Amino acid sequence: MLELLSISWLEAVAALLGVVYIFAVSQEWPIAWPAAFVSTAIYTYVFWDSTLWYSAGLNFYYMAMAIYGYWQWTHGSKARVGNISNRSHYWHFIYIISGIVSVCILVLASGKVWFAWSTLDAFIMVFSVMTTVLVAHKHLSNWLYWIGINALAMVLYWQYALWFTVGLYMVYLGFSIFGWLQWRRRAQTFYTN
Repeated sequence: MLELLSISWLEAVAALLGVVYIFAVSQEWPIAWPAAFVSTAIYTYVFWDSTLWYSAGLNFYYMAMAIYGYWQWTHGSKARVGNISNRSHYWHFIYIISGIVSVCILVLASGKVWFAWSTLDAFIMVFSVMTTVLVAHKHLSNWLYWIGINALAMVLYWQYALWFTVGLYMVYLGFSIFGWLQWRRRAQTFYTN
């Protein structure tokens, strides 16, 4: 019981920092990335302890992306607020097909049963890895991908009784919509000035 309370406390701290991250990203504040780093470091442990291996690996990747995203937003090509870009429909088609193929390869290589929770975990991991790059490079469409990813993550983490994490992904879902609206407005302002 004591171990469960320890995990829940860590999960709550990680979730709170996750909320700080998503709000800061929606506002294009670079402080988002240090908050993401600490949140994902904690989540790496929480997911590992819950035997959600893909989610643990994903959060380890997020730690590296937090460093990369911070650099991009403070020193890289996306340091200016409003410098948000878009991609073509063809690019999105290739992006989605690449993600699905990657999930299939990952599930086949792991020997896991198809249509089990581990397949959903793999799907969330693959598309989260790909979409995090879109965030670091300020592609507007990242928010639309996050809407789907966050909804699926809520279902997965519900199955594992990670209640704070389910709550976090509910907040992420709301902020995905909010972020998309904010970034679309900023991009229109940036490119008309």
